[in-house]
Amino acid sequence: MSTAVTIFNYPNEDVAAFCEEQATAIRELSTSLKRGIINIGVRLTQVKAMLGYGNFDDWLSFQFGMARSTAANVAGTSSSATKSRTGSSTAISSSE
Repeated sequence: MSTAVTIFNYPNEDVAAFCEEQATAIRELSTSLKRGIINIGVRLTQVKAMLGYGNFDDWLSFQFGMARSTAANVAGTSSSATKSRTGSSTAISSSE
């Protein structure tokens, strides 16, 4: 079985160099973004646990203007990433 290599056909070398530099930078930023989302999700989950029932939504709104559904999405992403590494997770429910 052979592995096919696909090469993007840039219009010229200058465009190729620029686009390849940007692709490298975007990959690095993407890695940082993923780490940031995971860290934010962990922190949101911790704050929710500390605040107790009924206070998290108000805190989210006060601190960030964030809806619970957004926090649940971030925490869910974080939880999935954490679970894949550790085998357990705790997440924010969007229905609590």
